[in-house]
Amino acid sequence: MRVVLFSKQVDDKFNKLNLELKGYLEEHKESIVYLSLEQTYNKSEYDKKLSYYRSLGIGYLDVLRIQDMDRDKIRKKILEYKYIHIPDVKLEEAVKSIGKFDLHGALKEFFNNGGTVIAEGEAGVLLSCNSKSYNLLVSQNEEENFKALGILNFDFIPHWNQIKNKLCGFIDCSKLNKGISYAVSDGSGIIVNYDNIEFYGDIIKIENGDFKLFKGK
Repeated sequence: MRVVLFSKQVDDKFNKLNLELKGYLEEHKESIVYLSLEQTYNKSEYDKKLSYYRSLGIGYLDVLRIQDMDRDKIRKKILEYKYIHIPDVKLEEAVKSIGKFDLHGALKEFFNNGGTVIAEGEAGVLLSCNSKSYNLLVSQNEEENFKALGILNFDFIPHWNQIKNKLCGFIDCSKLNKGISYAVSDGSGIIVNYDNIEFYGDIIKIENGDFKLFKGK
C-alpha cells in the first residue's frame, strides 16, 4: 500500500515532498485521476489541482465525477488508474459518498492492485485508523456521521499550523485513544510505502499522553 499524505499542497518547486512526488510520477509515467468526494463537483478546486500537477510536469489530470455515475462504473474507473488524487473534503460529505457508492471496497481493491492514493487535508483523516480525537477537537461531526476507513495504522492531523493551539487536547485524547497521531502543517506531509514511513517537513507525533517533534526531509 502506498499513500502520499499532504496537509496542503503548495506551489513550490523546491518543496521536498513535491520533488519526491514529481520524481515518482516521472519514473512511472502513469496518469492520475482526481476523485472528488463532495456531494457536488467543484470545478474551481479541480482547476487548482490541474495547475499544481502541471507545475510538476504532469500535463493532464483526469477527473472522476462520482455524482454522475453508479457504483459499478465508479469501481471500474478507479481500477483503471494507478494514481488517485483525493482533494481536501468536508468529512461528513466524504463519508456520505463513501457509503453511497461503496468506495471503501473499491479503494481496498485499488490498493491490492498496487495503486497509490495522494490524499490532501481531511481526505487523509478519512484514511486514518480511527480519528476520534480529530473528530472531537476539530471537525466536531456527530459520531454516527463519521468513521475513518482504517486504511492507515495511524491518525493523520492536517493543517497543524492552523490548529496547533489544540495540542494539549490531542495529548489528553491520546491517553484514552490508543495509537499514534501525526500532526502535519501545510506544505509538509508523509509518504507511506507499505511498512516504511517517511516524513517531509516538521511532523509532531502524539502518543500515550506525550508528543515528539520529528525533523523530516
